[in-house]
Amino acid sequence: MGFCFTADDFGSSSETNHAIIKAHQAGTLHAASLMMGEAATQEAVALAKANPLLRVGLHVVVTDGKSVLPQDEIPDLVSADRWFPQSAAHTWLKYFFHPRLRAQLQKEIDAQFEAFLQTGLRLSHVDGHHHQHIHPLIFRRVIQLAKEHRAQWVRIPRENLKIWKLASETPNFLKWLHGLLYYVMTRKMREKLTREGFLAFDGVFGFLDTWHMSKEYVLKILEVNPPGNYEMYFHPGASWNHDLEILLDPAVINTLKKLEKTTEHPGSRDEVPSALAVGKAAQNKTIESQARSES
Repeated sequence: MGFCFTADDFGSSSETNHAIIKAHQAGTLHAASLMMGEAATQEAVALAKANPLLRVGLHVVVTDGKSVLPQDEIPDLVSADRWFPQSAAHTWLKYFFHPRLRAQLQKEIDAQFEAFLQTGLRLSHVDGHHHQHIHPLIFRRVIQLAKEHRAQWVRIPRENLKIWKLASETPNFLKWLHGLLYYVMTRKMREKLTREGFLAFDGVFGFLDTWHMSKEYVLKILEVNPPGNYEMYFHPGASWNHDLEILLDPAVINTLKKLEKTTEHPGSRDEVPSALAVGKAAQNKTIESQARSES
């Protein structure tokens, strides 16, 4: 059993990029999900290459972000400045009820995978901005490309509702119902990922409390330490949360130390080190680099 701590929105801003690297070097971030069309994407790529122990995946964007392709290639998806509509609910319904958009969606998704490959980074995993990658018109293509390019896992936003209710500081019926809907909706998706040889986490944390993450919430989950392997995702560097403070908190770091374990990818049998082990190695690498530059 173990936890994988992941940061979303890598590349969305310089503040986010440096917050992710800071948490990674502190030992609490194992992976980050890269947005390919943003202004700070290239900076994120450079930082990832300077911190090679950070596993980097693709954060597929088809809502509330910028496309890789120009508007004239996907005219029904984005504005002139390449922005997708901000509302995830709006785009979900738009993509579902307008089949003519399928070709444009596939073209943009293919372009985002290609842009990631052009960075030279190894594709660790795939997930989606506002979880749009699990849309019925998108998920199949995402799985095809993720498998083709040997990604280890694809996120399924499926929260352990029992543990969430115990740990959350803001539990309510609507959140629980939202979580239950996704839990049921993604059951077959998780089964498909397992059949295809991907690492299928037993669940995620951070889905229902994205806007209300706290140190107490994280520590409670770590202390319960449910059986299985879980991904917990954060948005460090965002102005609307305290995720970076959580990831740098000594209590969180010390609790992770006690839980430091490894999990295995069921398809390739590659070891996936715990966040803390990766972070410790990253710290050592940083110290070595500083020593070389001073000598």
